Amino acid sequence: MNIERLRQKVLDLAIRGKLVPQDPNDEPASLIIEKIKGEKARLNKEGKIKVLKEDSSYIYKGADNCYYENDIVNNKFCPQKDFNNNIIWIKGKDFLLPMESKKPSGTKFKYIDIDAINNENQTIKSVKTLNSSKAPSRASRKVYASSTLFSMVRPYLRNIAYVGLNNQDCIASTGFYVCTPMPFVDGKYLYLLLTSDYIVDRLNYHMKGDNSPSIKTGDIEEMYFPIPTLTYQKTIVSLFEKIMPMLEQLRVDYNELSKLLDKYKCKLLDVIFSENSTYKSYYENWVPLQDIIELIPSTSKEIKSRDIIPVGKYPVVSQGKQIIDGYSNESEKVIHDVPVIIFGDHTRTVKYIDFEFIPGGDGTKILKNVKTYDKYLYYCILYASLVIEDRGYNRHFSLLNKVTVPIATPDKQKEIVKYIDGIFSILSSI
Repeated sequence: MNIERLRQKVLDLAIRGKLVPQDPNDEPASLIIEKIKGEKARLNKEGKIKVLKEDSSYIYKGADNCYYENDIVNNKFCPQKDFNNNIIWIKGKDFLLPMESKKPSGTKFKYIDIDAINNENQTIKSVKTLNSSKAPSRASRKVYASSTLFSMVRPYLRNIAYVGLNNQDCIASTGFYVCTPMPFVDGKYLYLLLTSDYIVDRLNYHMKGDNSPSIKTGDIEEMYFPIPTLTYQKTIVSLFEKIMPMLEQLRVDYNELSKLLDKYKCKLLDVIFSENSTYKSYYENWVPLQDIIELIPSTSKEIKSRDIIPVGKYPVVSQGKQIIDGYSNESEKVIHDVPVIIFGDHTRTVKYIDFEFIPGGDGTKILKNVKTYDKYLYYCILYASLVIEDRGYNRHFSLLNKVTVPIATPDKQKEIVKYIDGIFSILSSI
């Protein structure tokens, strides 16, 4: 069961205007153009922005059923007959309010950093209270109740959250783009939109940098967002407020069950591979993993997250929880010599890959056996990943290398693998 995939499917239908029927009596989306003009005129008068004709544009559907980009200010066509499903496509800079700076004042202030976000359900899990005199330099983004925080560092991690009334007096990190909509866009609808695969996947494409791949403010401001009428936005928000608690409870229940099964898997591996193993008679000796594994260099073959596509010829495998991250057609990057074991240097995720694939970057270690049976080595590394020290989002491969594991004869290895495969298969079916 993939609760996030279910949520994304519902969200995709909502974005495309197909989740609920649209009210034929609703105002046309073309009125958004006039609202943009009015709001920009106000901001220009207050000195918050400088309005330039060439700055504003939107996507419309022409009489030939093709889509075109047109100037909002000049409004050279009759929009009433050109919109599809009452949705207009607008650049971020045309409906997001300019970001504002706010420095800490008083003795203490409440601060939202990137690590304050729960990226499993896109909410703010914790707010730090800091002394104003020791405020980090990045604590300077002003937020509003209607704002959504979108982390510009590693956007694929989905550190995204709606601010809401409870956190409107906080200061956010400059690592966020604070997305605050103009009045004709509902804040909670914008939050749903920003958590969608449609938005996240497209922003991933713009990531640059190897150590901390990031996007720029301009990537959000120049991107086109599908904006329906305000009535439709509120209908979608109301619907999601009803179904999200149910989806969240499903996610919690599923995670609790998964943790319980993982504990049993850990116990099974501990019984087999620990120093107090009941299989001691099977083992000839104990060796550090670094003596029996080979690290396959993959730097020239790694693919960036922004280049991963939904459908393609070759699967992409990285250190994330899912087996496959997406696909690519870049045949020169394919790893043909399989099976191999993938170890996440940051995540400690372990995968047994017996099909041709393209490695994802940023911490994806590809391991091959030197002296032992492939699947047996996989279970040894899976066990080792459980006993090494958890250092959060840091490098773990150096610690993994030092873990000592037992080595049995090839026949005994196959017997152990067959036993573990059988138990894990039963647990997976649950």
